[in-house]
Amino acid sequence: MTREERILAIIEDTDKNFAPYYDFLPSLIRERGYQFGIEVGVFCGGHALAILETDVRMLVGIDPYEMFENNRLGLNDQEDWDCMHDTAMGRLTDKRYYHLRKYSDDTDFIARHSQSGFDFVFIDGLHTYEQVNKDLDRYSKFIRPGGVVACHDYDHPHFPGVTMAIREFAAKHGLEIVIGPLYAIYMDWV
Repeated sequence: MTREERILAIIEDTDKNFAPYYDFLPSLIRERGYQFGIEVGVFCGGHALAILETDVRMLVGIDPYEMFENNRLGLNDQEDWDCMHDTAMGRLTDKRYYHLRKYSDDTDFIARHSQSGFDFVFIDGLHTYEQVNKDLDRYSKFIRPGGVVACHDYDHPHFPGVTMAIREFAAKHGLEIVIGPLYAIYMDWV
């Protein structure tokens, strides 16, 4: 099996396994008429594609596509990550989608385009307590009142740090965690 075939198999498997949560945030986007959003952690692009099936006017995806420790995604080296990037970008050709191949710590683009605020952020990047904590604090500042802060892998047995960071963030801001399918959650931002 070639690298490209293996990457396509990972994408197909990911889309099949995560399809139950792919409509969780898009349903909310449709219901509330959200127009501008951010997705931290794009991976194969399936969730971004589901968001783009709504009437959003702009979705900014942020993912460096770099090899990291404790990789559970089936990508073995940086060439695999580069191939995943190229394949995902081949799927995400909608003109409303802007991709930043950067770490989520770099928010310059977001800051320049957030004059009236974004409607939502979906955080599904590096799954450590420290990074989720930083991403929640960093990206919630760009969400307008009435928007949502959403995340993936809440209460997942492999990622206790994600759950701890989300719970602390919710408690700090007095937010209710609304739980959806397959470890997806959102919190209404005030």
